[in-house]
Amino acid sequence: FQVGAGANNKNVAFGASGWFDWNVTSQPTAGPKLEVTGQGDFNVDLGTDCVPTAPECDVRSWDLRYGNKVVRWPLKNLGDDPVTISSIMVQWPGVNGKLRKVKLGPETIFDDDLAGGSASIGTSDWPAGSEADRTLDPGEKRSLKFIFSKYISKDPYHYDIWVAFEEGCSVHLWD
Repeated sequence: FQVGAGANNKNVAFGASGWFDWNVTSQPTAGPKLEVTGQGDFNVDLGTDCVPTAPECDVRSWDLRYGNKVVRWPLKNLGDDPVTISSIMVQWPGVNGKLRKVKLGPETIFDDDLAGGSASIGTSDWPAGSEADRTLDPGEKRSLKFIFSKYISKDPYHYDIWVAFEEGCSVHLWD
């Protein structure tokens, strides 16, 4: 669960988002049966009176690329100054299994096994001294690589990725 500016994952307004797994413990006595397990989320705008002005982000992103156990998201810094990733929020289909690693180009910027279909990776999760590994220099293009424990699902509308930069801007993908 997250609350704050841009936290609804749809715009920069003050909002909230939450992700959850559900399990049916008892089926209804009438009507159709419910799916036994699943995943859900909600995204809420909480108000517009305190909408911050987000800096223009000079980072361009492209569509996801899929291969084996890896999902790639190409990013390019079109600005005149370096930008450094401060946090990544990612949702993925549960069939992908655990999120094992996140790389930016060849550099591993996160190394842990995360289950559950969603993760927020931030300051406390980065390896010590990794700032240079998480930085895109002006004109530089590298792909964020999300490495999973199982072969990835290519079904549409299953990936939601939000990357925030220390410079105050962000890029978002819903695929």
